[in-house]
Amino acid sequence: MNTIPLPGCTAEPLGSYLKAIGVLKLVGEQKDPNARGRWEDGLFVLETALDKDALVRFLVDEYRPTPVVAPWNGGSGFYFQEEKLREIDPITGNRRKTGKRTQPTEATRVVAALLASSTPRLASYRETLQLVKSVVAELGLVEAPESEGKQELIKTCRNRLSDQAIAWLDASVVLTETKPQYPPLLGTGGNEGNLDYTTTFMKSTEQLIVDPKGYDFSIMALQNALFGDVVDNMAPLSTGQFDPGRAGGYNQGFGVEQKDFPTNPWNFILTIEGAIGWSSGAGKRYATGGQQIIRTPFTVQSKPVGYDSSAPKDDAKGEIWAPLWSRPLRIKEMRAFIGEGRSDVGRRAAHNTIEFAEAVSSLGVDRGVQEFARFALLKRRGKSYLALPAGRFPVCFRREADLIRELDSALWRLDSFMRQFQEIPASLSTARNNIDEAVYQALLHGGEVRMKHVLSAIGKMEQVVATRDPTKEPKLKTPLTGLSPQWLLAADDGCIEVRLAAALASIGRTNDVGPLRANIEPVDPSKPFSWGNGQAQMAWIGGNLSARLASVLARRMMDADRTNCQSNPLRADISVTPEDISSFIEGRVDETLLQDLLFGFMLIKWDNRPKVRSATDELHQRWHTSGNGRIVDRSWAILKLLFLPYPLRIPEGKAISIRPEPSIVPLLRAGRTGDACEIAKRRLMSAGLTPTTARFQDLGNGIRIAAALLIPSTNPNGLLRMATVQNDKKNAM
Repeated sequence: MNTIPLPGCTAEPLGSYLKAIGVLKLVGEQKDPNARGRWEDGLFVLETALDKDALVRFLVDEYRPTPVVAPWNGGSGFYFQEEKLREIDPITGNRRKTGKRTQPTEATRVVAALLASSTPRLASYRETLQLVKSVVAELGLVEAPESEGKQELIKTCRNRLSDQAIAWLDASVVLTETKPQYPPLLGTGGNEGNLDYTTTFMKSTEQLIVDPKGYDFSIMALQNALFGDVVDNMAPLSTGQFDPGRAGGYNQGFGVEQKDFPTNPWNFILTIEGAIGWSSGAGKRYATGGQQIIRTPFTVQSKPVGYDSSAPKDDAKGEIWAPLWSRPLRIKEMRAFIGEGRSDVGRRAAHNTIEFAEAVSSLGVDRGVQEFARFALLKRRGKSYLALPAGRFPVCFRREADLIRELDSALWRLDSFMRQFQEIPASLSTARNNIDEAVYQALLHGGEVRMKHVLSAIGKMEQVVATRDPTKEPKLKTPLTGLSPQWLLAADDGCIEVRLAAALASIGRTNDVGPLRANIEPVDPSKPFSWGNGQAQMAWIGGNLSARLASVLARRMMDADRTNCQSNPLRADISVTPEDISSFIEGRVDETLLQDLLFGFMLIKWDNRPKVRSATDELHQRWHTSGNGRIVDRSWAILKLLFLPYPLRIPEGKAISIRPEPSIVPLLRAGRTGDACEIAKRRLMSAGLTPTTARFQDLGNGIRIAAALLIPSTNPNGLLRMATVQNDKKNAM
């Protein structure tokens, strides 16, 4: 057994990948049934009894092309072209129609050339062409049929043609009860705009096999296709979507006005043979309600994520995930593996980019695959599509996949809501695409930073949804939810914004004052996973985050007074150190990220008390040393003693409750920090404590201090030591 690396058969572009499949298919079917193939560092390696020279001689001298025909296409070579005859009118000088005539096309010439060939290797091809011509004549077709006629033509061909020819039919077209459907790998039934794959395949076959002058060129071209040897004298040839770098077009080549690239015909032949081997498992399956849809291996709906040129409105007809396996496979094993093309998310099959990535990250694909090469079939040249490489995706288990799967229900509801729009608002479509991008990157790379970005993207979408009137059509029936408290741990990358956002989001309900979500979104305060009536307890007002948080604090305190709450409505499951809060007061946080994360954490099911307690206990263990050595703002410290959600235990062991005066928050929002602190000192004195004698100045940070009073804090006794005269000389805990 010889091991032959094929430098000309790499994992990218798609044409090169399929070329590798084609080599294994042809060698395994026509020469060495024990031949095996595998991928090594993105390069295809063939294991066969043939050596390099024997491999070249086999393909040049013995290879029997698969009969590739598409009589349902106008450029297939089975129909003559109609040309309108015109002449110059001697009176008006205008061109006028005088009649029409039919004439052969280049495609019909190639078909005739193959039929006239006596090469034994083309016997099956000639038989197929003759049978197709007889079927076309029998059906009375003089041009490519439409709709029902196309269905009848394909059915008749399937009944008449050999198994070898049917392999191509099954790869390029799938018959359903109503009309033919086309696997995206081979365009529209072997056709891509004006490019007919079958005609190009036959022209390449004629050049390499029929034309005796092409023998020496065939050897050199094959060595280039397989081993990357340098060769010249290549003729221009359209390759279509399989090789974006050689798809043609003005100003896209080495010359300014070059339209088509010189292309190796062996590349195209082996690519089509590989596509047949790849798509041999194409068929149909039944979706809910009995609707027939086509199924092709490792092909899903495309999401514009994971590649540099992605855009929310990318026109894509699908996406192919090409597996790269390291264990050598024979042709039969490869066919079974690729033909099944299975990828599962839980108990269902993946049907789009994100779900396929979930399947790969949770090992929901067949074993033996190291990674996938991803190709997005995007419209990039006018109305033509290109198979653009969209990166590699390694096959490995990522614990993040299970958490990301919790998003499925919420995103499904969100997508259903967005489909109700005649034209989706740009804010919604952009935010939705950002979620997909963040999820894809988290599945690809894993880690807390990526999961934080997922929550941030969700938070951006949540803010867009929160600004809509929930009673306005189209409606999102209920607020989004469904995330477990484990997201708190998964997104904790050590940054202060995560800690502050988690603490704020954990502020729960106190009597009739709803959780924080009721203050930033129009939800029912008593049922935060349902929309409320009107604005309910919303108070998300202000020009920046600090102003909005201060507004929320004022509203919560007002509602507590209105409903006779016995304690401040600031009880939370998570609290952070005073040093973290001082960083916020000093403006040393990314407020945009903090706000996005705050809204993202709103989707957590905070009512799941056992799981919340488990997650928060671990967070507090992580964060108990998160103090950054920063001096705690004493103005905030003395005021915070009035905004605790529970009684304060003084050194003597006595528990006392200190409630703020309603004027404190308005004073802070007005920038009068000193006056607010003087009121706080009087309240402490009334509670039997001796407040510090320090004077507090207005430093222009009153609104930030008011916002910081909303943030749940640890170590209230440390604040008490700062605020009372016993430890007046200590400025920090």
